[in-house]
Order: sequence, then structure tokens, then C-alpha cells
Amino acid sequence: MRRLLLGFFSMSMVMCGLTWPARAVNVGDRLENLQLLTFKNDKWVKDVIPFVGQKILTIMYTDVDIADINDPLSDAIKKIDPPVARFQGIGIGDSKDAPWKPDVFIRMAAKRKLKKYPGSVILLDEDLTFPKKMGLGDCDDKSVVMVIDNTGIIRYLRKIGGDKESKDMVPEVIKVIQTLLNPPPPPPVVPTPDVAAPAAAPVPTK
Repeated sequence: MRRLLLGFFSMSMVMCGLTWPARAVNVGDRLENLQLLTFKNDKWVKDVIPFVGQKILTIMYTDVDIADINDPLSDAIKKIDPPVARFQGIGIGDSKDAPWKPDVFIRMAAKRKLKKYPGSVILLDEDLTFPKKMGLGDCDDKSVVMVIDNTGIIRYLRKIGGDKESKDMVPEVIKVIQTLLNPPPPPPVVPTPDVAAPAAAPVPTK
């Protein structure tokens, strides 16, 4: 009976155009690569998040109404100067939660961020693709910060909503980045002592 009810409920959701909410991602999960708007060849086009599974990434998904909330973190990352061959910073602007701001102004602001942080990548999410697929819940006036290792695994995840949280988060994120860039050496292999084989039992004689 329970299976029948679940099947009926699922069928009803499909007929109504609804979907099951995505499971919330956690540290240790693999990042699903998604298509978002990116600035290429002087125009905005849909493309996947770059460098997933290739470099260490910081991803800052931020409501454009609080676009500068992660500037302290961006400045701290710029200060430690991680090698570009191994690290990439990515900002994703949530423009859906700022309906009163025209897309053209949001895109202009994104290009200004690119000039402020050379080498960074700025993407735009105009339909909440990122939080829906990641199960992040309501991101209005919020920012979600992730650190992804070079195999695509999430190593840090935090949602913030204020300047104090943003500043408190900086040393946490920097520590994760530096640990991924400079992992501790593996523990030394301790040789096992040779264990003499037990003596064979004497063969009884008749």
C-alpha cells in the first residue's frame, strides 16, 4: 500500500510539473558541474563551471544584492597568491533574487569584478540553477562559499548572511586552501620486524 501511495504521489508531481527537491550537498560530495552564464569573447553564453576536477577552486555563490560581502575573502586569497596552475577563484552571481535590478546592470557589475580581481571567473545564475541542483535552499540575501579540491570533491561549505560571518569565515577558508595546496607528508612507513617462522613439528617415527 505504501509503495502504491508513493507511486501515485510521484505521478501526481510529474503531471503537475513538480520535482522532488534535490538532496543538500555536503562536504565530501562531488560537485555536479552545471551550465551557467559566463563571459566569453565579449558576450555572455551558457557554459559549464570551468576547471572542476582540474584545479583547487573557491566558489562564491552570492545574491547580487550583497555582491561585495565576500570581498574580504577575495582579498585574503589574493594576498596568499596561490599558483594559477593549481588554483582558481570563481564567483557566481545570483541575479534571480534581485528582480528589481536589470540584467544589463548586473552583467556590467560582473565585468567590473573581473577587472578588480584579474584571473578570476565570474558566472551568472539567472534562474537559481545552482541552489536548486545543490539543494542549498533559500539563497536570497545569502552567500554560499565552497572550496573544491582538484578531484572535484567539496572540502568546505558554508552559507553566510552578514559581514561578520564573512570576516569570521576568512581564516577557515584560507586554512583549507593552504592545506590543499600543501598537503602534509604521508606518515613514515614503519618496517615490521621479521618474525621467524615457527619450527616444523617433528615427524613421529614408528
